[in-house]
Amino acid sequence: RILQAMLDVAADSGWLRTSLNIMHLVKMIIQGCWLKDDPLLQLPIVEPDQLHLFYLTQSLSQSDSISFPEILSAYTNRLDLLRKNLESDLTEREIQQIFKAMCHMPLLRVTHSVCGSELLDKNYTPKQAPGGAIWVPVHA
Repeated sequence: RILQAMLDVAADSGWLRTSLNIMHLVKMIIQGCWLKDDPLLQLPIVEPDQLHLFYLTQSLSQSDSISFPEILSAYTNRLDLLRKNLESDLTEREIQQIFKAMCHMPLLRVTHSVCGSELLDKNYTPKQAPGGAIWVPVHA
């Protein structure tokens, strides 16, 4: 309630940066992790020293930067792959819990168009994602 009141005051006063910071704080409290933390830490049982195990999959280890949806896509319906990567540090029950949580994470499909696409770099090649989707970095 206190944070909601702070947000109301900041928004009514036109303080955009303060409003955004309060919204980030609320998000961190709800999710139980800092904004800079790896999103995989939202999964049950996962500790920071275990994060590297999720990137052992060949498709993920070859990429420079990997997003959370890409990691979820790599393990979708692939309990065997998740088990192979995590069995050295976790029990079968813990792996099952992580897999169940990953299966319940939302994966959104978003379509977009870019106005002024003639200004885009002509040498840019979109990144092919699992399932035939194309990943395009967007900068505001």
